[in-house]
Amino acid sequence: NRLKGKNDAIACLQFVVRGQAILIGSLESRWDVEMGTVKLWDLRHNRLKSADIHEGKAVTSFTLINNQTAVVLQSGSEVEVRDARTWRVIHSFESSEEDKSESMRRSRFILTANRALAVAFSRDGTTVSAEIPGEGIRRWDARTGGVRAQIPQANSSGERVLAFSSDG
Repeated sequence: NRLKGKNDAIACLQFVVRGQAILIGSLESRWDVEMGTVKLWDLRHNRLKSADIHEGKAVTSFTLINNQTAVVLQSGSEVEVRDARTWRVIHSFESSEEDKSESMRRSRFILTANRALAVAFSRDGTTVSAEIPGEGIRRWDARTGGVRAQIPQANSSGERVLAFSSDG
């Protein structure tokens, strides 16, 4: 199969549904606006479905949660859990004024990072990894927020990407 597109900048992709489809994150240029999109390409029937996510922000990473009914995605600085069928937001990881309080900053249940260049979730949903500018890659326990490991920053340039192997 070949998928032809004229105005998309593909930022990430992943085989889903046991290899029968491809999930694509992109920034689509339209005549009036740039739109971050998620597209699902059904390889068996060669059909493409699309959902708009955020205006002006590419969808740069995503991970389907275990049962494939929800997806965690990153678009710009937004990190959200969305329903994989309707693409409606289930949960958004936005900081509020409460998050900025001293007690919240000290909580071991908060993933501590001001900015991430790339984010990945393990297949079982228990580990979150992110590339933190100037620090390298940090891995957290998603249930407790505790840091599991840190990998020092390598001297590299270019695009940032993180992924978990199928066995973790």
